[in-house]
Amino acid sequence: MAARLPVVISQSVRREPAAISCEEKLITELLFTAGLDATLIGPIESMETGSTDHLCLEGLKGPFALLGWNSASDSLEQLKRLGIQGSIFDREAETFITLAQGEVTSSNQQRRIDYYRLRADLELRACIDSLKRILEDREVRAFTIQPLVKPLARSPLSIVSIATVEKKPDVPVKATGDGVVPPSTYKKTIDPDEPDEAWRHLDALVDDLDRSDV
Repeated sequence: MAARLPVVISQSVRREPAAISCEEKLITELLFTAGLDATLIGPIESMETGSTDHLCLEGLKGPFALLGWNSASDSLEQLKRLGIQGSIFDREAETFITLAQGEVTSSNQQRRIDYYRLRADLELRACIDSLKRILEDREVRAFTIQPLVKPLARSPLSIVSIATVEKKPDVPVKATGDGVVPPSTYKKTIDPDEPDEAWRHLDALVDDLDRSDV
């Protein structure tokens, strides 16, 4: 399944044209980049607990990227104040700062927040490419697993001896005045334990001899 990376942009507390333009360009680039989910919130330093923006940050349970105008250490203090837990990775210094305050559990210990500091002269393409590399590292690749099926061993008991039935060649016949009759070499296997069958066979043989007598 394809991974997705939430990208949160914290607006500048000073609504300067250069900052506004940078934020708008970032939002536009992110909207057209597959796998990067952009979210715009107010200035993190003026965010109040329980506000809509605060609830938005709390709703991000997995790793995410945070882009703001403050330094990484200042943003870390604001995240602590808001109770947002996770390991803050400063993309500018390429190092982790510290783990946010709060109870460390197996679920949030590996939660990573990549922080990018915004500037008016920020190279947007380089920032987007960096976010895409984070996404690629998180990409979950699916593999098709073929079950290993061992061939069934043939059991000696499953081999059944089948008797081969041979078809006897056709016995030549000869024509008589009464029609076509088999020759006198007529043979038939009879059961000696069945008297009635033996007599019927004898009668048939005598009739054949009479018809073949020329």
